Amino acid sequence: MEKKKAEYRSNGLIHVPDIRIEYKGFIIQPKLDMGRNPWRIKGNDIRRGYIVMENGCLAMPGGAWACSVVEAKHMIDTYLESGGDVQKFWELLRKAEYEEYDEV
Repeated sequence: MEKKKAEYRSNGLIHVPDIRIEYKGFIIQPKLDMGRNPWRIKGNDIRRGYIVMENGCLAMPGGAWACSVVEAKHMIDTYLESGGDVQKFWELLRKAEYEEYDEV
């Protein structure tokens, strides 16, 4: 299988990958409101973000977004596991985050 490099498009400040990834009925796509200056989250510079869409609308509770496609897929899995229960979604997401750091 040949990998193809994504085209980029401008959001007016930076260029972001012009991708749409379908995963379990949701669409993962780049956030378009990132700027030239990175955000700092937990000591990491964040230059790109990804949102999860369903039927043209943000699908994750609270408009949550991810730092990578892998994290976005994890959010979708967590959302589906929670059965759409917002409180349970956040509890599961927090629990998974802490378990990740326990492994280090």
